[in-house]
Amino acid sequence: IPKRKSMKIIHSIFSKASVIKKYRFKLILFIALFWTLIDVIVVFTLNALPGNNIANAIIVRESIVFLMSLVMGYLLVFTLRKLFRNNSLLITLLGKSMILIAAAFLMNLLLFSVNYVSILGQPANNVFHLYYGQEFHLDKVLQKIGYWLILFVITQLVIEINEKYSPGLFLDILLGKYVQPKIEKRVVMFMDLKDSTPIAEKLGHQQYFKFIRDFIYQVSMALIEHGGSIYQYVGDEVVVSWLHKDNNTKKCMSAVIEARKNLQKNGEHFRR
Repeated sequence: IPKRKSMKIIHSIFSKASVIKKYRFKLILFIALFWTLIDVIVVFTLNALPGNNIANAIIVRESIVFLMSLVMGYLLVFTLRKLFRNNSLLITLLGKSMILIAAAFLMNLLLFSVNYVSILGQPANNVFHLYYGQEFHLDKVLQKIGYWLILFVITQLVIEINEKYSPGLFLDILLGKYVQPKIEKRVVMFMDLKDSTPIAEKLGHQQYFKFIRDFIYQVSMALIEHGGSIYQYVGDEVVVSWLHKDNNTKKCMSAVIEARKNLQKNGEHFRR
C-alpha cells in the first residue's frame, strides 16, 4: 500500500507538470541511460574491473554511474541552463563542460572508493592516497578529460538543438526526415512583436537586442509547451507550425494565450 501511494503521488506530481518540464525530466533520464550505456561499453573495451566477481563489480559501478548521471543531468538541464543563458554557445559549451568534468572526477573518486573498499576490502583511509597514485598520471587524466569533454559537448549540442526549435527535432534530423521533400498539411502561425520599430528607436541597438532575445524566449517556451515546431526566427517574428488536426488547431490558439501570459508575468522586466 505505501508503495502504491508513493507511485500515485509521483504520478500526480508528474501529470501536473508542464509539457516542457516533463520533456526535461525525460531528457535527464535519457542522458543518464545514454551515459551509463557509454560507460558499459568503455568498461568492457578499455578497463579491467578489480576483483574476481566481475558481474557484481559491473552492477555496482553502473548503478553508481546511473545515479550520478541523473544528478549531473539535472544539473545540466535545469541549473546550468539558467546560469549560462546569457552567454555565447562556445562559452556555454565550455563552461558547462568544465563543471560537468569536475562532477565526473567526483564520480570517478566515488567509483574508485567503492571498488577498493567494498569489493577489494582495502581500508578507507588509504583510498585518497591510492586514487592519487593510480589515477593522477598525466596521460590518464588527459584521456579522461578528452573522453568526458566529447561526451558532454555532444550531449549539450543535442539539447541546444531541441531547446531552440522543438523536442524531438534532433532525432528527426538524425533519421533523415528532412532529406527528402514530403507534402504535409499544417497549421502555420506567424507571431511577432507589435510596434517593434518605435521600441527599437527608444532602446537603441544593444538594449533592443536583449529585449527581443527575452521576448523570443518567452514566446518560444509557450509554443513548445503546446507542441509547436518552430520553423524559424526572423527578427522579432517566430514562424511555427503544427500538423493539421482539430486538436492542434486548439493547441495553436492556446499557445497564443500562453505566450501572452508569459509576457504578462515578465511585464515589469520588459517595461524596465
